[in-house]
Amino acid sequence: MDSPATLPLGTRLDPPTVPLRTEPEPEVRPAAMPSLTEPVPGREPDARRFEELRFRFTGTGREYFGIWFTNIALTFMTLGIYSAWAKVRRVEYVYRNTLFGGSGAEGTSVAAAFQYLADPLAILRGRLVAAVLIAAYATYGYFPAWVAILVLGALAAVFPWLMWSGLRFRAARTRHRGQRFHFDGTLQQAYSMILPPVLIFIGPGLVFAAVAGSNLEGWIYTHGFVFAAVSFGPWLLAPWVHARYRRWIANHTVWGSLCFSNTVPTRSYYALYVKAVLFLIAASFFFAMVVGLLLIPFGGLIGNKGNVFGLIIGVLIGWGVFTPYLIARLQKLNWQWTFLGDHAFNCDLQANALIRLYLKNLFLLFLTLGLWRPLGWIAVVKMRVESLWWHGDAGAVLAHAALPQGSTAGSESAEFFGADMGF
Repeated sequence: MDSPATLPLGTRLDPPTVPLRTEPEPEVRPAAMPSLTEPVPGREPDARRFEELRFRFTGTGREYFGIWFTNIALTFMTLGIYSAWAKVRRVEYVYRNTLFGGSGAEGTSVAAAFQYLADPLAILRGRLVAAVLIAAYATYGYFPAWVAILVLGALAAVFPWLMWSGLRFRAARTRHRGQRFHFDGTLQQAYSMILPPVLIFIGPGLVFAAVAGSNLEGWIYTHGFVFAAVSFGPWLLAPWVHARYRRWIANHTVWGSLCFSNTVPTRSYYALYVKAVLFLIAASFFFAMVVGLLLIPFGGLIGNKGNVFGLIIGVLIGWGVFTPYLIARLQKLNWQWTFLGDHAFNCDLQANALIRLYLKNLFLLFLTLGLWRPLGWIAVVKMRVESLWWHGDAGAVLAHAALPQGSTAGSESAEFFGADMGF
């Protein structure tokens, strides 16, 4: 079974009893990490109260509209410099209005909000570094082949560090119920996790650039089949890379003194990606047919171009429907295999509901000339947040999360040296 069965709310989800990973990965866990089966000081060992902890979002589009408009205006007036402060205000608003916990009735836990405590200057530093890297990537084609190879090689070499730095930065600046999150994955793990896939994906391009030299376009034209096979073949590994990366992030994220874990099988990602690609093809074909039929009365005006126009519009609409479909399926898959303590999270996000919301937002976005964007974004955030819930011994989780943490040197260095690149 690739994923836990969809269960009614309030059903206890126990972790799998057999390992589900299909490939080894480096594991470095904090020393003396407590288990939920260990007694907590001041709490009876058998006093287990199972309850459902849901995520709730209390923000509104009307309230967020003022933040969004101010952010846009100040970012424009400061030539982009204020964008770092704008991001902090945006994320802080979402965190402040995201609550996790019970109803507070009859001794259950009380819902509490998250906190985002990032320094805008650190984000600005990260964005300046990212701007330099993006500029180097965008202009490497204007230089000789050997310079392009050096630029791409340098970007590939630094990319794992950028991802690792961003993960540590965001975790160190997130708190819930006074307890910080931190990411304890090491830089060595980041390189072993990220660098091989990066080289697999960009390696063929570097080889072709070195072989073809200045005649790259002509070489691709005469060796098109080989170029396509070698360039697009590695994308068959995308589900494996995605599953491996998600497990690594979850298995090294810690809240207070309590670890998260993720056991999603790689085969589940392959099944999801195959279904998503088939959905994209079917949606694009359907909408292309619909647009083509609608253009039949105008055949005398647009001629044969109507078929091409209908195909392009159909693919664009199909892609627009495919995006929320993939987001919903990935969120549901990831969270159903993510554990906090002894029990898994669950997600009841429906792809059809998210697709309808995206289409509604797209219609209102055009109708309001873009002014609907902040309201539509908040509606999507609310739907995605409130689809998540967790059921288990909440008292044990909250008590263990509040236990004294071990060394926080990693988190402190992330706060001092960290920079969010935005990747």
